[in-house]
This record gives sequence, C-alpha cells and structure tokens, in this order.
Amino acid sequence: MDTEAGEANGNPAIERMMKIFATIERQPEGAPFRDIVERTGIARSTVYRLLNSLESHRMVQQLPDGSYCLGARLLELADNVTVASRFFKFTRFIQPALDRLATITGETCKVSVIERDAIILVAGSTGRSLHAFSYTLGELLPPHAGGASKVLMANLSEDQRDRMLPKQLVAFTPRTLTTRQELEAEYARVRAQGWSHDPGEYSLNVLSYAAPIGGPNGEVAAALSITFMAGADDAYKERIRQAAISGAADISTTIAGKLP
Repeated sequence: MDTEAGEANGNPAIERMMKIFATIERQPEGAPFRDIVERTGIARSTVYRLLNSLESHRMVQQLPDGSYCLGARLLELADNVTVASRFFKFTRFIQPALDRLATITGETCKVSVIERDAIILVAGSTGRSLHAFSYTLGELLPPHAGGASKVLMANLSEDQRDRMLPKQLVAFTPRTLTTRQELEAEYARVRAQGWSHDPGEYSLNVLSYAAPIGGPNGEVAAALSITFMAGADDAYKERIRQAAISGAADISTTIAGKLP
C-alpha cells in the first residue's frame, strides 16, 4: 500500500505518525525538527503537535541538541510481542540517571544486557560533547569486543560463554581479542577489578569504560558503558572510568527492588 492509499483508506493521524517514525528511524543519531517536516511533507504545526504527543508517551525522545530519536516505549511494547529483555520495562527508572551522567561527562552513556544469548543495547543518553557518539536502541553487540560485552560475558558461567562466543572470533581491529585464552584472561581481570576497558576493540576511534549493574540477588543484571573518542589523556580516561563505576552503582541502587 502506498502513502496516498494509506491516507485515503486509513486514519490520517496514524499515517502521519508512521511517516514521522520512518523519518526518525532513518536518522538514528537524531532527526532535527526541520528534517522531519521536510521529509514527511507534513505541516510544521502538525509535526509539532504529533511530536509532543509521541514524546509524552515516550514513543520518541528529544535529544539534548533538539533532534528526535525513537523512544524506549517502543522497546517495552516489543516486550509484549516477542521474548525480549525483562530490563526493557525498567528503562524509565534509569533514564534520569543516564541523562545526568551524560550531562556530567559530556559523553554518551549506554546500558546493555544479555537476552537469549545475545548482547543488546536497551537504554542510553547522548552526551553533549562535540565528539559524543550516537547509539541505536536494540543494537546487537559483539560478545567478544567492547567494554559492556566484556563486563557481561565475564560474569557468565563458562558454559554460557561457550554458547555465545562464535567458533571464529572476528578481529574488528588489531586490538580485538581473538583467542579464547586471551578472552578468559581478560574476563578474569574484569571480574577482579569490577570494571572493563575497551581500548579500541570494535573501532580504533571509539574507546569506553564499563561497569556492572547489579540485580536483586547480587547477579550482574546489565552493564553501563561510557564511550569516548580515542586520543584522550590519562586524566580524562580516569574521570570516565570513575564515572562508569559510580554511575553503575547509582543505577544498581535505582533499580533495587524493581527487578523480579
């Protein structure tokens, strides 16, 4: 069904809303208001009203720069359609903490979980620094590369890691760990120190620190990661590391008693 047929045979408000979703979907880093108006062909006043309604229902989220991305409520709805992470429904509790952390550090902060033997990004907040990185909710992350992945994998049983790790470990960069022996040594280090560092395993330009978010029974329920651009000095790296550790502890306290 083309757009004109949809408008004629369906509900015009819903058809316009779907145009807005499609436009935002194509710009996961954030769709500016002007782009949404131009690409949908919908009147500015109508786009403004629809975005206000969608944001109030958390179907879209306005980023610090004024652009729009898809909202966490879509993930919660998906939770009732497919087998999805139990953590989706708790993103509304942790969003304020993520937003505060992104504002304080200026860098993008993300929360990832393991669900059905996959690592998935379920919540985030974009930093305000000039070089802050974007993210995509629902993105699947490689199990053997990245700060959040190492935190989550380190706290699984060996059998669970066997299921999740591919037989052939892809080297995304020269810094990617590609043998099980290297990974197991890194997992032991992560468990001992309580945090992980990605020195450019997935992209040489993107570094991160990550720390575990605790569940109600002392297990690791999720991982908080803070990404930043390569080239930062040691003092800046230490500030981000400390922010990841304290931020994860803050979120752990926030969700205490809320996870089943």
